[in-house]
Amino acid sequence: MEDLREQTHTRHYELYRRCKLEEMGFKDTDPDSKPFSLQETYEAKRNEFLGELQKKEEAMRQMFVQRVKEKEAELKEAEKELHEKFDRLKKLHQDEKKKLEDKKKSLDDEVNAFKQRKTAAELLQSQAQQAGGSQTLKRDKERKKSSGRYCMAVAGVPHARDWCDIIQPLVRVWNLGCLQCLCQAPEALQLLKSNQL
Repeated sequence: MEDLREQTHTRHYELYRRCKLEEMGFKDTDPDSKPFSLQETYEAKRNEFLGELQKKEEAMRQMFVQRVKEKEAELKEAEKELHEKFDRLKKLHQDEKKKLEDKKKSLDDEVNAFKQRKTAAELLQSQAQQAGGSQTLKRDKERKKSSGRYCMAVAGVPHARDWCDIIQPLVRVWNLGCLQCLCQAPEALQLLKSNQL
C-alpha cells in the first residue's frame, strides 16, 4: 500500500504535472534541447497574457466607444426630430392663433356693423314714430274739427262760438265716447237746436 502511494506521488502526479506544464508552455528544455528557465517561461507567459489582456481591453474600449458614438448619433437624431416636431407644432399653433384672431376680428367687425345698423334703424324708427305721431295728431284734430262742424251744421247751430264749447258738455253729460256719436244722439240734437246749453 505504501508502495502504491509512493508510486502515485512520484510517478503519476509528476507525469500529470509535467503534461499540464507542457500544455501551458512550460518545458524542461527548449526546442534546441537547452535547459529552459522557469522564470523566463513565467515572464514570457505573463507578457503574452498581458498582451492578450491589453488587446481585449482595447477591443472592448473600441466597442464601447463605437456604441457610445452610435448612441450619441441616435440621441442627436431623436433631438433633431424633436426640434423639427416642435417647430412644426409651433408653426401650426401660430397659424391657428392667427386664424382665430382673424375670425375674432371679423366677428367684432360684424357686431359693430350690426350695432350701427341697429342704432340707425332705431333712430329712423323713432323719427318715423315722431313724424307719424304728429301726422296722426294732425289727422285726429282735423277729424274732430270736421266732425264737430258737421254735427253743428246738422244740428242747425248758426251762432256757435266754438264747437268745443257746445260738444264737450254734451260728451260729459251723456258719456259719449266719440264725437261722431253726437250725430246719432237725438237728445243732443234737440239741445243744440234749442240752444239750452
